[in-house]
Amino acid sequence: MEHNASSRTVMQELERCACERLAGWPSEWQGYHWPGYTLQHTYRVRDLALVMGSREGGDTFVLEAAGLLHDIAKPQGDDHAARGAQEAQNILADLGIDLIEQEAIASAVETHVGLAGDRDPIENRILADADYIDANFGLIAVWRYITIRGHRRDPLETQTPEMGAWLAKRRPTIDQLSTQGGRAIAAARYQRMVAFCDRLRDEHKAGKAGASMFLWQIFTDDARALERPDVRVSIERAQEACGAGCAEAVQTFVSGITAEVAGRL
Repeated sequence: MEHNASSRTVMQELERCACERLAGWPSEWQGYHWPGYTLQHTYRVRDLALVMGSREGGDTFVLEAAGLLHDIAKPQGDDHAARGAQEAQNILADLGIDLIEQEAIASAVETHVGLAGDRDPIENRILADADYIDANFGLIAVWRYITIRGHRRDPLETQTPEMGAWLAKRRPTIDQLSTQGGRAIAAARYQRMVAFCDRLRDEHKAGKAGASMFLWQIFTDDARALERPDVRVSIERAQEACGAGCAEAVQTFVSGITAEVAGRL
């Protein structure tokens, strides 16, 4: 599909819609969600889907629009994918988007929660993989894991063994992703997760205040002090606060998670 400069205006409007619906949702912490988390997740999924699409051959207009709209109905509760597909089509119709494109975008939204299969369009499979990867793989998933448990005030003594069980559950799901690119990205991110979690466990057992313990403390403090934890704020604080002894390791983590946020890794 070919698109002209007006597509940029469409995307700006879709981003405005996503921000309007998700920036303040939920109004307070609810389970695995906190104010603004789903909006930031939306932007990351959009960016990762676009990177994957450039490699897999997906339509970038469909991917960008579906990425921005995939969680648009999450504040309504259960079955947000089906609800979101209908809302997406209504929004796109109001913007004058071609019916074929409306249906392609709505279809990707509808199948993004683990429902895309080999017979689905490549855009559906990319979006489903990007959504699952962002929530479950990489340093961004480690940050989310620590943030959730920091807010719950779970002690590190229980978190380190639980991380091992969490990682064990993630590994088999790599092979269940529906695109080759998605499986490769998830596998690479998984290795970074394992390396961080191993270092955190070893530093904790040894009573050593290394880079992983330092980062865990930064993320935990933010989870307890902030109504709206933001990974960008946390990594900026980490860079500013780290001492010379762990500066290189912290910067390596920051570089990795920054690339993940942008969809590059």
